[in-house]
Amino acid sequence: MKLFKQMCVVAYIILVALCCSLPFFGMIFGWGAKSTENRAMTALPDLYAVTEDTIAPNLAFTEELGEYYSDHFGFRQELVTADSWLNENFFGRSSNSRVTVGRDGWFFLSQTADDYTGSSDLSERGIYRLSRTLDLMNRYCADANITFLFFVAPNKNSVYPQYMPWNIRVSPTAGNLDRLTGAMRAKLYYLDVKSVLVKKAAEKSGNLYLKNDSHWNNIGALAAYNAIQDNLNCRVRNYDYLPIDQSKLYISQYLVTGDLTAMLYPAAQKKDVQYDLGLPRSFSSSKPLNNLMDSELNTTCQGRYYSLMCYRD
Repeated sequence: MKLFKQMCVVAYIILVALCCSLPFFGMIFGWGAKSTENRAMTALPDLYAVTEDTIAPNLAFTEELGEYYSDHFGFRQELVTADSWLNENFFGRSSNSRVTVGRDGWFFLSQTADDYTGSSDLSERGIYRLSRTLDLMNRYCADANITFLFFVAPNKNSVYPQYMPWNIRVSPTAGNLDRLTGAMRAKLYYLDVKSVLVKKAAEKSGNLYLKNDSHWNNIGALAAYNAIQDNLNCRVRNYDYLPIDQSKLYISQYLVTGDLTAMLYPAAQKKDVQYDLGLPRSFSSSKPLNNLMDSELNTTCQGRYYSLMCYRD
């Protein structure tokens, strides 16, 4: 009996040692992680820091090696996915500090919580400086005979606060965007897209944001597009880009992987519903288009008189 207990203890120690070493050996034998997040994975650090004049030991080598290992250890995607599933389903929380797990399967970008709760409110002077800067930009464009339009794509939790977790409370006072909107209410060049989306969401004709992504979906983009066209139709002579009637579109659905899902479930990414509006592509790219996150996009549309320059964050 004593021998059996000793064998069980040894077997348990061996099992724990194998489990702990499995990620390391997985990385060694090429079963390391591949990034599914919207970021570059940490590169293997150098032992020496090389400059034009000197070669010196890299004093941050061990720290950088730890960051490299945390990005590349074997079975990382599977372990991260399992940890996220356990945290979401048993504790209702996120295992990734950049993602907030909400209600009914909704995910939110954690960095937007500060504005939601009011913990990062700007001062009155800060709001004034923003509005003054926009006035100066509008004046500059007007002097150059350019129509200026400014709008903010609202955070998902400001359009769907009912899906935020119960322990994150919305601020009882107006947030930064609402305060800026109040200061800019009389400005024709300022477009309140948040009010447009909140009103559209209240119609309950479909989600305007992807549940597991930080961006709006194509239905939400269409609502913002129509609001932009309405604004420009009132301000630009002979402007003929008319709003699109959603009820006349043949809308189909397809599945996509949200950016927030990729952070939590890299090995078993849940799919989100996106909408194909069935609109013909009436523009062409002036240079190779890798993805919509490129720092610069150039497109042309044949037969159109007006040109557009758009800056985004």
